[in-house]
Formats: sequence, structure tokens, C-alpha cells
Amino acid sequence: MKRKFAVLMTAVMLMSCVSSVSAATGWQEGTLPNGFEVEYNTKTHEIHAKGYMSKTSDTAVSRTIKFISIDIPSQIDGTAITAIGEKAFTDYDEIESVTLPASIETIGKQAFWGADSFSRISLPNALTTIGESAFESCDSLANIGFGNDLRTIGARAFKNCKAITTLSLPDSVESIGANAFEGCRALSTVKLGTKVNEVGGGAFKDCKALKSVVLPDGMTTLKSNTFDGCSALENVTLPNGLKTIENAVFNDCDALRKVYIPATVKTISKTAFDGAENVTIYCKNGSYAQQYALEKKLPVVTGEEIVTDETVPDHITVIVNGEKINFKNGQPVIVDSRTLVPMREIFEALGLVVDWDAETKTVTGKKGVTDVSLTIGSSKMFVDGLEQKIDVPAQIIDGSTMVPLRAISNSVGCKITWDQNTRTANITG
Repeated sequence: MKRKFAVLMTAVMLMSCVSSVSAATGWQEGTLPNGFEVEYNTKTHEIHAKGYMSKTSDTAVSRTIKFISIDIPSQIDGTAITAIGEKAFTDYDEIESVTLPASIETIGKQAFWGADSFSRISLPNALTTIGESAFESCDSLANIGFGNDLRTIGARAFKNCKAITTLSLPDSVESIGANAFEGCRALSTVKLGTKVNEVGGGAFKDCKALKSVVLPDGMTTLKSNTFDGCSALENVTLPNGLKTIENAVFNDCDALRKVYIPATVKTISKTAFDGAENVTIYCKNGSYAQQYALEKKLPVVTGEEIVTDETVPDHITVIVNGEKINFKNGQPVIVDSRTLVPMREIFEALGLVVDWDAETKTVTGKKGVTDVSLTIGSSKMFVDGLEQKIDVPAQIIDGSTMVPLRAISNSVGCKITWDQNTRTANITG
């Protein structure tokens, strides 16, 4: 008898502890009108699925019940529901649609991950954030209505949602996470909001049906693999103000025919267009994009004129005040988009008296009261004792000391222009 009483008291104490923990953390249990059991938090105002409460004695029937739709209320027992919690409905294959209340502000990480039968959802205007992998691998999800206040779409948020065909984001969206729509193979039409300033790497990777896209002004970087494997992509409009195109952005975009690259772009990865065998670069004459295309042997259009590598000389010509420099100690080269030329010839052509310190590997040039010095491997140049930063340092190439042409010319007050079509640097002053 005493043993039974002790067991009973232990059970009561455990239940009391669980009740205390639940109260302390704010978690409560509730049931939706269709019998779906949930947990909600009175402190964080988030909701989680718990399961289906069968009200039938026929167990065979209860096993086959499908949750055709779930309506989440704006409040439960006086607690406002403002968030769908992390992993709230993960792998609930039975759910076909969810109605969210107007109060929802956040959808958490993996909230609906792997809900294979989930086909449609309308997101409320109050929603600002969709978390990482929130709808990842929802194979049947085809229709999404986005609210007007959405700002952030997390990484992999809709990855492998194979049924999505159209994407139209509101102007409120500012950032799209890495791989957000990767593997959405039916996605053919994309409209990004006008305020999007960041699109993560691989955001549209392997969107096999995507044919064209316009990226809004405000973006400064195209991250790695953004359109990697978009084999149907034909046209891309890049935004004004774009500065960098990273690795494999257009990798294996077999159908890509033309890309307009604005003059603001100053860096393009060597692998940016790998596999895009039919692409033509459209850009301004003399721009970095034109130089890049020629170096990569890609056809390039500047205005109405098509320029290819066959029409441009292999060598670089340097003219100072109408006189062509005949380089004897090596030839000019382009390194990281900057022209480097043999030290002695350019110094003398600009009227600088050359002095070389072999011990410190420093070259000094003097012209009247002007004193210019550079050290091999240093990104600093000194003009009359004042430090100046240079993009590409002086360096030794094939035994010749090479210095940055523009930096040296500017240091003595000369102006320099570059003609990409003839690869000629014209210096005056």
C-alpha cells in the first residue's frame, strides 16, 4: 500500500513539475476547430503543430484523415498569434493549404519544410520575414500570395519548390537569401521588387525554366552562382550601379544570348560566364566589361559595332605627347584591369630621371621638384613624400620591372586616355 502511494505521489509531483515548466516557458496547448492540436506561447506569441486529435472511434478512418486546410486564428484563449515557429509544421504531408491570420509577422526557420502536399498559401501584409528553409521542399507549392510589407526572404526559403511557376515580389522586399529559389525548376517568370538590394549566392540556381529577369537598381554585387544552371535563361538586365559579378554567376546558361553590363562594373570573375557559350556582352566603349569580354574572347557590342578578339591587336601601344614608346625591356601587360609598363622607358618618356635601389627594390624618378618612388610588391606610392595607394603594385614580370602606367602618368600631372578597340594608352601633359 505504501509503495502504491509513493508511486502515486511521484506521478503527481512529475505532473506538477511539467505544469510549472510549461507555465514558466509560456507554452500552452490548444485545439483548432477541425481537431488539429497545437502548442502556442503566451510570451513569444508563436504557434506550433502538435498533431491531430481523433474524435472518432473508427481508428481505420482516423488514420486516413487528410488535413485539407488549416485555419490559424489570430488569437487563442486571449493570446495573439504573431509568429509561425521554427519547424512548426515540418513534414506534415497531409496539409494542403494554410490560412494565416492578418497578425502573422514572422514565419520561422523550416516552418513548413517538406510538407509535400502543401499547394497554396496567402501571406498577410503584416509579414516581414520568411525564415531559412521555411518552405523548402514543399513539392506541391505552386501559388504564393506575398503581402505588401515583406522585407526579408531567408536562405533556401523556397528551395526545391518544384511547382512554382511565377514569382512576383512586392516592392517592400529588400533582401533574398542564398539559394532562396534554387531548384524551382518550373519557375519561368520572375519579377523582383524595386527595393531589392541583395540577392544571395545561388538564389536562382538550377531554375531550368527561367527565361528572362530584370534586376533592380540598387544591387552592387551579383553573388556566386546566382543563375548557375539556368539553361533556358536568354536575357538578363543588370542594374545601374552594379560593381561586381562573382564566380559562376551565369555558369552553364546555355541559352543566354545577351547581357548588358553597365559601366559601373569594375570586377568580373574569370568564371562568371563559364559554359555560357552563346552570350554576347553589351557595354559602353572603353568600359571594363569590354576589356573583360575581349580578354575572355567573348563577342562584345559597343553601340552598333561588334568587336571581337580578332579585330583587336594583341599588343598594347603607349603614346606620350604624340610619340610612340618603343619598349625594349619587355612589353606592357594588363594585370587586374591595370596596365603595367616597363619602368625605365615610361619614366624617361615622362621626363623622369630614374634611380634604382637594388637592395630595397625601390625605383625613384625625379622631374624638377617632383619626386616619385615605388617599391616592388608595395601597394603604396610616394609623390613628394606623400603616400598614395595604388590598385596594382610595381612588380617584376619576366625579368622586367613593371610599374602602373596611370599612377605614374598622373603623378607628374599628365592625363591618360584608353582606347579599348586599339588597346592604346594616350598620355598628354
